[in-house]
Amino acid sequence: MKAMHLTEIEIQDYVIDAKSNHGFSHHIESCESCKNKVVQYQMLFKEIKNSPAPIFDFNLNEAVLKQLPVNEPIQVKRVFTNYLPVLVSIILLLLPLYFYRNNLLSVVKQTPAGILYMGIIIALIVTVYQSVGLSKKHHKQMNALNIMDGLQQ
Repeated sequence: MKAMHLTEIEIQDYVIDAKSNHGFSHHIESCESCKNKVVQYQMLFKEIKNSPAPIFDFNLNEAVLKQLPVNEPIQVKRVFTNYLPVLVSIILLLLPLYFYRNNLLSVVKQTPAGILYMGIIIALIVTVYQSVGLSKKHHKQMNALNIMDGLQQ
């Protein structure tokens, strides 16, 4: 038997799903205060289920749709100008690699294999570390959105 009373959440869990027996039934049977709260929540939940659904005197879908922003069609000019700096950057990076490929190849051939492998391993570790960080950030943001969605419903 619990020395303290059950929390409101524990009592609500018990009332919602009494069949699963959360381990609270022995305490509720022996505690008059918790038993009264169980009865109160049972009556409250029963009234909520029996209450009629709200009826609006306006079209809710229409009211919500009016508040949503209207997306403008994407213009080809805007897409091109948005990606132009990226394209120019890639070209500026690839041009020196193309023109100095022989020099770069000789540098790579003269570099000891251990140093090359160490560089590759370090690059892979940094990539994995950054990917894990981005993944955690993404999951945290998605959980926050799911919580907000649950609160709105």
